[in-house]
Order: sequence, then structure tokens, then C-alpha cells
Amino acid sequence: MSNLVALFKSIYCDRSNDRRGTHSGTKRFLMEALEPRVLPSGDADALGALINETDFRPEEAIVLIFHDEDSAIVAASENEIEEGDHELQELIGFDFEVFKEDGAEEEEEEPGGDFIEHDAYEETYGDFDYDEFLMLEEENGPQGGLGGIVEEDAFPADVLANNNTGATGTSLFTQSETSVLVFGNTVLIAFNDSGSTSGGTNKFTGFSRSTDGGVTFNDGGVLPTNPGGDAGDPVLARNDTTGRIYFSTLGMSTEGTIQMFRSDDGGATWLAPVNATPGGNTEDKQWHTVDNVAGPGNGNVYLVSRRFGSTAPGIYFFRSTDNGDTFGPAGGSLIVSGTQPVQGAFVTVGPDHSVYVFWLQGTTIQMRKSTDQGVTFAAPVTVASGLATTVNGDLVLTGLRQGTAAASGFRSNGFPHAAVNPINGNIYVTFNNDALGTDRADVFMVQSIDGGVTWGPQIRVNDDVTTTDQWQPTLAITPDGAKLGIFYSSRQEDPSNNLFKYYGRIADISGSTLTFTPSFAISDTASLPEFGRDSLVNPVYMGDYNTAFATTGFFHVVWSDNRDDLAGGAGRKDPNVYYKAIDLGLTVRSTSPLNGAVVSTIPLDYVVNFSDAINVATVEASDFTVDGVIADSFIINSATQVTFRYLSAPFSVNGLHTMAMAAASILRSSDGDTLAAFSASFR
Repeated sequence: MSNLVALFKSIYCDRSNDRRGTHSGTKRFLMEALEPRVLPSGDADALGALINETDFRPEEAIVLIFHDEDSAIVAASENEIEEGDHELQELIGFDFEVFKEDGAEEEEEEPGGDFIEHDAYEETYGDFDYDEFLMLEEENGPQGGLGGIVEEDAFPADVLANNNTGATGTSLFTQSETSVLVFGNTVLIAFNDSGSTSGGTNKFTGFSRSTDGGVTFNDGGVLPTNPGGDAGDPVLARNDTTGRIYFSTLGMSTEGTIQMFRSDDGGATWLAPVNATPGGNTEDKQWHTVDNVAGPGNGNVYLVSRRFGSTAPGIYFFRSTDNGDTFGPAGGSLIVSGTQPVQGAFVTVGPDHSVYVFWLQGTTIQMRKSTDQGVTFAAPVTVASGLATTVNGDLVLTGLRQGTAAASGFRSNGFPHAAVNPINGNIYVTFNNDALGTDRADVFMVQSIDGGVTWGPQIRVNDDVTTTDQWQPTLAITPDGAKLGIFYSSRQEDPSNNLFKYYGRIADISGSTLTFTPSFAISDTASLPEFGRDSLVNPVYMGDYNTAFATTGFFHVVWSDNRDDLAGGAGRKDPNVYYKAIDLGLTVRSTSPLNGAVVSTIPLDYVVNFSDAINVATVEASDFTVDGVIADSFIINSATQVTFRYLSAPFSVNGLHTMAMAAASILRSSDGDTLAAFSASFR
């Protein structure tokens, strides 16, 4: 019983994310064994295939009362009452509800309870010594997840993006919480990676890169070794003019620092990090973006972070105006005080260079806007209200894991993701919420058509008619401002509300009118939940966010799921990162020469790869131009590839040269859909 007492307090601490803070008021918890309704299938054969190991779990209900006065737990059961401490362990086999006495305040999230189980890490590897670790790498080579070519997954329709080097059957096997960039033929993905800490590297972040449009990936291994390390929560952004990529993470051994890694070669290699939060103190949950709009502010990097330390906690704003070499101001600009429950900050930029900062505040989403490149911000505006009353907007979701007999809770949040239409400046914000009724988790969005001054009604995005869970949404807008994509996890295909897939819904944009098409499954394989069984990872963590990216004709979507069994994992599933490009119509997917390539000789042949099979009868040499010069002939290589040929060089002067195909010049074979306009450049 003493172990169970300690286990439950750990879950309480992680769910309120305030393991080291003080508590006000007495909290009471009721835990009860779940009924058979939580099983993933009513079919006994299907159940046997999914749940192949059964652990013993106690059957009795237990009441736990947490007393602030002495920071101990009093546990009452049918057989015994005892007091115990609160060592962090895993809670398995119970659902639970939290009851708060009148006058008791909610706790806010505190860093260190995010992705990493720091106590287990320190117990396994001890304190990190930077100089000793450099000597170790000099003698034995790089440590941590070593990356390399990603082997083909058993489910090839979704592209596996990471390796699992460093994983054992009990730890170092979690890859999740993704960020993605796409430019030319390169797809760059960042993710939390417990395998990267193998050997005590002081690292918890991974990345993977494709240079063939997302057909195959090469796991990049670990980020550069540095005294502060990296602790996950990855975010990617790119300067489209210079090509510099910005990759932020939490600091591992320097909690006051948000680490900003930079790459000038498309994410192949990374410079040592700079401190993106100078003067910070226990920084957490950062987000950053780059202003890619032509004009004043172009190239500026904007970052927000939740500060928990110092005498003035809150959400702070930083910026860089020198290509990410330095950030300021020292100590940051206060966006909102932490004297109230605030977390989950998000920053984005509009087509007029306006900077928008969003965050969750209690049961509302708030926003502040800057029209002077982040020097000053207007007063807060309420974007949405009526969000869940739990800490961080947690939806109190549960999942039945393979090899367990009853469901357990994993954490979620109500943090907003936002995007600004690059054409008309309308703003879209998505979030999940526990709405009225029996449906515990749905995805919503709101829109502003006046630069964030006012906000429209909440629109339910998921169109299922079930009471199953949909959560953790993100969004992206195509460069022409014509389509909005919202992507999220959904259990709508499982009547028992346990298995999940990654889903999406796309809207056509016409001014302020959004016309959504039906939702669709993105991942082609359902997954069981997996959490609490990687010993170095927070026991209620199953990822806090994903992101998506839009290019002409495509939404690029990344997510993590648990479809595969973990080798040697005794029933554990294997959280991995997957990628898929959502085709929005017939488009040019890639060319040779590549977009952005530098060639040594003038090409006479230009290979064009299409997103779908084309009607070859509609192809003409005049469909393709270089610097306005029409091709002389063409060769049909396959249903999705054409080579356009010149008898003589289409240009004679060095410099930037543009390949182009006009809209509707070629038709798709399946339905006659017309080709989207294409343009790409090389030197």
C-alpha cells in the first residue's frame, strides 16, 4: 500500500505540475477501478489481440487525502490507513476524479514535469559534467541516439521519420511532440527523443531530415553537445530569405535558458546554441517564429516563454534582429504576470508584420498584439472563453495500454495554436475543450477578421457524431491563403474510446467564410495509448503538441503514435514519429534541378515529378518554361514524371533562373483536376 500511496501523489503532482511548489487547501481524490466499458473492443478476439498481457491490479476503491500542512498523504482503504511520501512512480489501473474544497487555488504547471522524469535521469546518469562528457565523446565517439537512415516501417503508407537507436525494453524509446518545416525537397522534423539521452548525454531532443520530399528520412541523431544541454519541447522556424533555420528547446542543466540552435545548411548540421531568454529564470513552454514578410521586420525572430522562477514569473517576450545571434531585451518583455494561471504561449506574425502572442489564462485564451515589431504590445484581448476549469485546461483523458487491465490518465492541455492568413490577415486559433454534454474532448477554432480586435464564435471542428475524444489540434494555411487545415488526434473509429488515429479537416477560405470538407483519417493505422512505461519520461506524458506546415498544393503533417510493439518491451508499444503530405490537388511535387539548387552547367533536360498520375494526352512542350523560354520537346517517363528537353541552352547569363508551369496546363488522369501553377528557381 505504501508504494501505491507514493504513486498516486506522483500523479497528483504531475497533473497539477507543481511538484516543488506549495499547496493551499486540502485536496481529496477518489480512485476506483474502471468498469468494463473502458475496454478497447467488445469483441473478445479483438481484445485478446490487443491486450496480450495482464498485470495484477487491486480491485478496491481507495480514498486519498492530501494534506498541505505536512506535505504527506493519508491513504484510506478497506484494510489499512497509512502515511507515505511522494516518490515519482507510475500509476496503473485506476481512473480518478479530483475534488477541490472551496477557497483552494489551482496549481499551475511547473517546469521539470514536462517531458523528462528528472529524478530517474539523475538516478541513472548522475549530474552532467560537460568537460568529462567531451572527453568521453573524444574517446568513444558521439553518444546518444546516433541517427542514420530510417528503416522502412511495417506500415509504409505513413512515412516513419525516426530511428530508435539507444532504446531498451524499459526506457529510451519515446519519440513524440513534433515540429516540422518544408522547403524545396527538404522536410525537417524535430521531436522529443528520450533515446537521445542514452549514456547520460544531457539531451532529450531529436531531429530527422528528408531531401526527397518526404519519401525517406535520415535520423539526425543528437544536437551539438553544449554545457546547457537540450530538454525537448522542440520548435522549428525558418528565415525564407537567408535559409537560416531556428530550432529552440528547453535547457537541460540550465533551466533559465531556452536554447536556440541554428542551421545554415538546411538542417544537416547545427551551430552551438545561443541563449534565447537572457536574464531568464526557470523558463518553460517556449514558442518562436520568424517574420518572412518583405519590408521592415523581415528576418526578425520572435520568441515567448513561460517563466516560473524569480520574483516576477509570467509569460515573457524576446526577439532577435541580428539573425538569431543575440536575443533581447535582457529579462524579456512581460506579456502577462504569473500571479494568475497562465501557460502555453504561442507567437505568430501577420502579413503587415504585426506580432501576435496567445496564451491560456484560466478558462480563457488571451492575445496581445504588437504593431512595432515587438517593442510594445496592446492590452490583452479575450479570444475564447469557457475552457476546462482544470489545471492547464487538462481534459482528464484516460487510456488502456497493452498489457494492463484498467485505464490510466494521461495529461492534455488547452494551449492555443494560431495562424494568420498571409493574404487577407484573418487570424485563426484552434484549441481543444471539454464542452457541454457527455463528450469529454472536442476540437474548436475561432476567427478574427479585424486584426484580433474582436473574435467570432467557437466552431466545433471535428464532425464525428460520437462522444469519443478529439484533442491536441494544430493548424496551417496554404501560401495562397485559400485553404486552412486543422489536424488532431481522434478516437472516433473506436466505440470504446481508446484506440486513436491522426485526423484532419480542411476548409476552403473565401474572405471570412470557411467551408469545411468532411474530416478524414491521416494515419492509416490505429494506435493504443502508450505512456508511463519509459522510465526516463514523465509518467503521464503522451506528447503535448504536434505541428503542420503548408506549401503550394500540400499540407505536411507530422505526429507520433504507438502502432508498433517495442522490441523486448514486455507489452509496451513504441512511440514513433510519422510524416504524410496531404495532396490538395494536382501539383508539381519536385523537379531536377531542385528548387534552390546551384548547377555547374546549364541543364538541357528538366525532370518534373507530379503529385498524381497525369493525363499524358494533355502534356505539351509549351507547358514548361525556363525564364519564359518554352521547351522544345518532352518525354513521358511515367504516369507521374515528365522530362522537358531543350535543344539549346534556355539562358546564357549566370544568376537566378525560374522554371514555371501555368495553372491548368496539365490535367490529372483520375478526375481531370487541373495543375496548380508552379514556379521554382535555381542558380
